[in-house]
Amino acid sequence: MGRRLLFDMIENVDDVASKFLSQFTTTMVENDKPRPLSTFINPSSLKCPRQACFKGLGYEQDASQRSINSIGITSVGSYLHEFTQNVLTKMPDWEFINVADYVKDIDDLTVIGHSDFETKLESKQYNVHFLADGVMKHKDKHYLIEIKTMTSQKYYNLKDISEYKMQIVSYCTLLNLDDVLLITIDRDLLNYKVLSYHVTRREKIEWKQYMQTILGAIAKGEVLPKPEDVEKKVCAYCPFKGACNSE
Repeated sequence: MGRRLLFDMIENVDDVASKFLSQFTTTMVENDKPRPLSTFINPSSLKCPRQACFKGLGYEQDASQRSINSIGITSVGSYLHEFTQNVLTKMPDWEFINVADYVKDIDDLTVIGHSDFETKLESKQYNVHFLADGVMKHKDKHYLIEIKTMTSQKYYNLKDISEYKMQIVSYCTLLNLDDVLLITIDRDLLNYKVLSYHVTRREKIEWKQYMQTILGAIAKGEVLPKPEDVEKKVCAYCPFKGACNSE
């Protein structure tokens, strides 16, 4: 076999692999369906009242450039949630509560979506949509279950629930719960760590007051100012940077 023919064969193989990868990644991105936009507030947006106002008023979000990395990370996170929740249903001495059943006696909450483990809920009073990972019962006491997946570095540096406190207090207030088990998962090495937290009555009152301030601004068609102490990463991942800068 001549050297030219050999080089041509190698180049052809590389070309096929390159075209295959290109079509694979394009297909992944094109079939990733974006979430429909909504004016309901997500607890994750409450770290910044300005962002919550943009959401509640239906402002246009920044163009999102989805990549195979972000799609893959989201998919791995979803799988780890379901895997973990499946294990929770089999734990002795602990009862995994169907959230859709648990909220039947909470007048403000409506079930708008339900899978094997997760329940999507709507609070009309606070204009909030949220997904509950689960509720567990142990010795006549109910616990909110919240699951977070993260990189190894973040996992090992995480010492308390402070980064997720707003979301946790939101869920507990809306679900009439006081105690939380935050399950953190190192998605690189699949290590697990659990942090507990008790939400106080004062924290729930302050959350309700905070929400009334946000909802009051939305009712007037106004956007609240950005707090001086808002974390930089909250701004970095905000989907309303364009609107925020132009207001």
